[in-house]
Amino acid sequence: MIDTPNQRLAIHNESPVFSIEHLAQVPLSLKGRRPNPPRLGDVGNVVWDTWPLIGDAVINDGHGLMMIVEKLPWANTLEVTRGVEEALAALKPGLPGVEIDSTIFRPATFIDLSMENLTRALIIGCILVIIILGAFLYEWRVALISVIAIPLSLVTAGVVLYQMGATINTMVLAGFIVALGDVVDDAIIDVENIVRRLRQHCRTGSDKSTARIILEASIEVRSAIVHATVIVVLAVTPVFFMGGLSGVFFEPLVLAYLVAMLASMAVALTVTPALCLMLLSSAGIEQRESPLVPWLKRHYGAILSRTIQAPRATFAAAIVLVVAAIGVWPFLGASLLPAFKERDFLMHWVPPEGTSHPETFRITQAASRELRAIPGVRNFGAHIGRAVGGDEPYGVNFTENWISIDPKADYDKTRECRSRSRRLSRALSRRANLSERAD
Repeated sequence: MIDTPNQRLAIHNESPVFSIEHLAQVPLSLKGRRPNPPRLGDVGNVVWDTWPLIGDAVINDGHGLMMIVEKLPWANTLEVTRGVEEALAALKPGLPGVEIDSTIFRPATFIDLSMENLTRALIIGCILVIIILGAFLYEWRVALISVIAIPLSLVTAGVVLYQMGATINTMVLAGFIVALGDVVDDAIIDVENIVRRLRQHCRTGSDKSTARIILEASIEVRSAIVHATVIVVLAVTPVFFMGGLSGVFFEPLVLAYLVAMLASMAVALTVTPALCLMLLSSAGIEQRESPLVPWLKRHYGAILSRTIQAPRATFAAAIVLVVAAIGVWPFLGASLLPAFKERDFLMHWVPPEGTSHPETFRITQAASRELRAIPGVRNFGAHIGRAVGGDEPYGVNFTENWISIDPKADYDKTRECRSRSRRLSRALSRRANLSERAD
């Protein structure tokens, strides 16, 4: 544009080229003047085409197209994955001869496996809890009350957290796991005291009604349950005032723990007595005492009496155990969370600046062969470079690799294939050095 004292004049460049024929007739500027300079069509083919590749993809050792789907943070990974796979299935009839592999770096696979493992663990845990309750309580009605109260407390806590806007994540599950011991204790202690009082009144021939006995037995342990819950709440409340990264990290765990504790207390004080009245009113439980209980009481009493009679030896043994625990502590794992066996890996390398597209493709293709030769590796995908309009624009000397392990393969054995990994690293280092020297 040109600005004058009172006017702005806009300058537009109007190209005389309207077609490839016009462009082919454009003369080339050469040193010196010639009467008939060569035209662009004389030295090259002028055609409609696209620009050269600014990236590429390697899929399972060969050429391919890679589509990366990024979801919003609050979107459900499983739902997004199912929707994408349904869309790919709908496109498949119109793509004859094109192989579509939607299992490369599929986070939904890890979630599916985690849910299967969690479901299996919950089923095994429930079976073990039922066996233990049946062995000690020795009455299916009494065991059923505890079996109902335990999951009811956790479900109630989950509903409360859901209403508070929380989602199920690793820290929330960790809070539930920490609270599980107290939840089981609340579910057993109340029903155990009720059963004990019912048996006592049956043996003494008391004329009190079952409802009255259950009410009095529940009131006996009510103060203990409430006080224990208050103590636990006060003990972990300072976590909410920690602040910083540690506070943000531990708050969901502590919140889930506290909600589970309060829900367990509420169930123990309301639902458990009601279930006892419904199931134990007409049940003859006075003669159904577990044979394990007398045996355990007898041996526990003997050990307790010896411990009380020898306080010095008891304190000495306690000190030895504390010292041994302190000595073992440095060798224990310091990780708060378990190691998650994710079967999808993301790795990238950047050859020297100026590495050509064919050379980067060759290196990536060789890496695909090396990695896919490892037993257990399911597939390999990589994209070379990144479009200039993308969120992370890179040149063709940048490669991002997506490796997936077969869910049926042994995870640890696949990870332990270090010999192939070392050969791959040495090969890539040699190729990178060759590229650098060529540059």
